[in-house]
Amino acid sequence: MLVAGKVIAQGDSARWLATFAAKYTVVPVSADIAWTAAAYAFAHRDPCDRHILATADVLGLPFVTADKELTKAARGVGVSVVW
Repeated sequence: MLVAGKVIAQGDSARWLATFAAKYTVVPVSADIAWTAAAYAFAHRDPCDRHILATADVLGLPFVTADKELTKAARGVGVSVVW
């Protein structure tokens, strides 16, 4: 469920995550992704968002976000933004 721009898992969290993972590719944080996230020259209130952006950056994928700060950061490092 999407509420105020956030995905809200309903019911059992483990089951929700398993259902999500069955439909999408879940990528673990690699050393390359972690180093890329740490090297960004911008600050953000949620360090996990830096890892999500770094994942898109390293894998050459578009970044999905409605966050205006992250949109600016993504475009600044050459990652296309979808939303």
